[in-house]
Amino acid sequence: MNTKVLTEHVPLALAEKVDQLAARQDRSRGWIVKQALSAWIDQEEERSRLTREALADVDAGRVIPHQAVQAWADSLSRAKRALCRDAPVPRRPWMAASGLLQARLHANALLPVGLLQPFK
Repeated sequence: MNTKVLTEHVPLALAEKVDQLAARQDRSRGWIVKQALSAWIDQEEERSRLTREALADVDAGRVIPHQAVQAWADSLSRAKRALCRDAPVPRRPWMAASGLLQARLHANALLPVGLLQPFK
């Protein structure tokens, strides 16, 4: 396998954590860094794929009106309150529940259908 050396400066605290993890797992510092970098790249590629998929849904008109999403979220809030009367319910529970729904939802906003599908 062809390789390339990458050299980067990292904060001392991060380097110490890498060293501690390497010692605990009886692995080299390089192995730990490769694993972390590979995992981060996989995560970013997946995030990019999901974003492109969601934008394709919007372009194709596969969207759910904001009012429908709000009604769904409100029904979850009511169900949660029924299960736990004393617990406060977040005003927008879907934003706390999913990192994919961090976008601001406006009164006339449309949400791609794919974002409401569960993860596999």
